[in-house]
Amino acid sequence: MTGATQVELEAVRNEILALRDELEAAHRRVAAAEQRAHADHNAEIAQLQAAITALREEMMRQHEEHQAALQAAARDSAAEAEQLRDAVVAARRHADGLQQQHDQAMAEQKQRFDVERRELTDTITELRRQLEVAAEDVRT
Repeated sequence: MTGATQVELEAVRNEILALRDELEAAHRRVAAAEQRAHADHNAEIAQLQAAITALREEMMRQHEEHQAALQAAARDSAAEAEQLRDAVVAARRHADGLQQQHDQAMAEQKQRFDVERRELTDTITELRRQLEVAAEDVRT
């Protein structure tokens, strides 16, 4: 082999080594890029999983709050219903008491009217008798 061929061969060999080094560097860059992409993908998946977990926990918290609010409303409604029942019972008792007072007042008033009617009837009867006696006295 001649010197020029050897120089050319050495130049080609150096080019091949340089290209191989560039190819290896490119492979390393690609591998690093793939690792970053994979890491980014894993990080995104982790973020999404964390967001899903947080949303699920928030949904459960809100559900529990709504359940507690519903239970409180049911308790309040039950308490109000009990108060209304008590008020109705008290109103009925009061109405019964008023009815008894009215009935008693009416009975007393009827009794007074009966007594007054008897007295008036007795007075009328007495006045008739006196009139008849006076009329007899005038005739005789």
